[in-house]
Amino acid sequence: MVYTDSHAHYDLKHFNNNRWSLLAECRRRGIGAILVPAIRPESNDTMMQTLDVETYPELLPQLDAEGVRPEELPEIYYAAGVHPTRVWNGTEEDDGWWEQKIRSAAGKKKVAAIGETGLDYHVELTPEMRERQMEWFHRQLRIGEELELPLVLHIRMADDDAISILKRYPLRQSGVVHCFNGGWETAREYLNLGLYLGVGGSITLEPYRASVGEALKKAPLDRLLMETDAPYVRPSWCTDPVNTSLVIPALARELAEIRGIQPEEVEQATTENFWAVYRSRGRHSSMENRLDG
Repeated sequence: MVYTDSHAHYDLKHFNNNRWSLLAECRRRGIGAILVPAIRPESNDTMMQTLDVETYPELLPQLDAEGVRPEELPEIYYAAGVHPTRVWNGTEEDDGWWEQKIRSAAGKKKVAAIGETGLDYHVELTPEMRERQMEWFHRQLRIGEELELPLVLHIRMADDDAISILKRYPLRQSGVVHCFNGGWETAREYLNLGLYLGVGGSITLEPYRASVGEALKKAPLDRLLMETDAPYVRPSWCTDPVNTSLVIPALARELAEIRGIQPEEVEQATTENFWAVYRSRGRHSSMENRLDG
């Protein structure tokens, strides 16, 4: 089997001690491709400087130190953007260079999406903080529309506002509602906009398990992607200190049980869906051949 992880943050410090051996183990366990979205404005540079061995061969000694060869790694792609909780500390003076960083990163060959972007209301926001989130959500939606790139959406306790905003933009290349944890009515709204739903650890967690399960049972299988949000959103049964893509096969089995189908069907469909979203620039034919082989 070959799986994909549509959302993980392997550039973060949580993986500094074993990044390459972990990624090689993911590949051995069947994780063929991973998408890494930007969080901070600086991530649009540092995520590739940390992970892109092809572009940054100075990373090779790190692989050697962990006994890993580049061909043993999953394919890694990226999303350029700024997370909604990282726009609060910025000012209007920052906006220009932040956008320049996103646009510069989006022009690189392994950047397949814009994000992660969206709205996050899980903490109390001042009017100014909410305005900044809204402004940067609109800004990144416009960049995605202009560059014809799909979106990686971070929507937390803000579905109504996010859906209202998304309805104003023609999503030429679709996108993924990362870490979806709503019910069927919310899922249907996103699906009607042409979006996909990210399936991760929340399907095992209370209070989301029942409502998310209902939504994922009703949603078309060809609109679901597997994800982890590594190192975050550990499944309830995960005993490791950080979440990793190694949980994907078990999550796929959980999704299969919810839908009453075989895990192989989940693996095949979600992998095909990954490429349906992130093949927008025709860059992934080499990996597709690897997976088929």
